[in-house]
Amino acid sequence: MRVYAAPVLWLLRRTTGVRLGHLIGLLLVLPVGLAALAVPFWWLAEQMDGVLGPVGFAIAALLYLYAAVLALGAAAALIGRLLLGRIRRTFA
Repeated sequence: MRVYAAPVLWLLRRTTGVRLGHLIGLLLVLPVGLAALAVPFWWLAEQMDGVLGPVGFAIAALLYLYAAVLALGAAAALIGRLLLGRIRRTFA
């Protein structure tokens, strides 16, 4: 696997300027951010479960999924914009 990963990482670094450390950092930050985002929704689910029962818990879970998709979408848009800008500067 390392034989195949080395050229891909080299090409990624050469065209975008992203290093392996950046990728590892991103892989660590996104799950930690999603876990931190889950804490208030967990509390909300507990409160809604007491008031509305399982329906309240399901509503809070869907709200968390919606917020997580928005957060991941924003991260993907930001990263994509940075990478495209770097690729354009490299080939311009």
